[in-house]
Amino acid sequence: MITSWSVVALLATVPLIGCFDFSPFDRLDPGADGGAADLDGCFASCEDAKLEDASFQDVDLRGTDLQGATVQVSKTTYAVGEPVVVTFANGPGNANDWIALYQKGAVPSQMLPSADWSYVGADPARPHKPGAGLRSGTVTLDATSQNTVPMPGWPLLVGQWTAYFMVFGSWNWIASVDFEVR
Repeated sequence: MITSWSVVALLATVPLIGCFDFSPFDRLDPGADGGAADLDGCFASCEDAKLEDASFQDVDLRGTDLQGATVQVSKTTYAVGEPVVVTFANGPGNANDWIALYQKGAVPSQMLPSADWSYVGADPARPHKPGAGLRSGTVTLDATSQNTVPMPGWPLLVGQWTAYFMVFGSWNWIASVDFEVR
């Protein structure tokens, strides 16, 4: 059970960076001193973030058990071009939580965009626009949710893939699952 940490997450139309002040979560990097994290080298503290037109939201997660978060795919093997159905559960319920697909072994970061992604509560026709914050649900990743920067991410290439449950509009993940494309 996470008992005391607060989060200031940057809300935008694409997953960006955030400032974190917490401690007991090994997949979320709280920084060497347990204070504000240096996420992807973007900024060392919230005060250092000089981003214009950005809105910040305080998120109080005291009493929230994110260690029980899960993500699953509807099957372990997909055909090239077949939509990937991802079910997530026990997340924080923020509008900018998201599901992202990366080639297996790739470390999610700002410098390595996902092949395909969607906000958890987004309208399927507009997967890159935050919708309702959901703690549990299902997203379908396909050509409408592909990442087009730096190159189109759909269809997924043949190989091993990982679906990540990312939180707070950052590249910090709370659950993952592997699958294959043949």
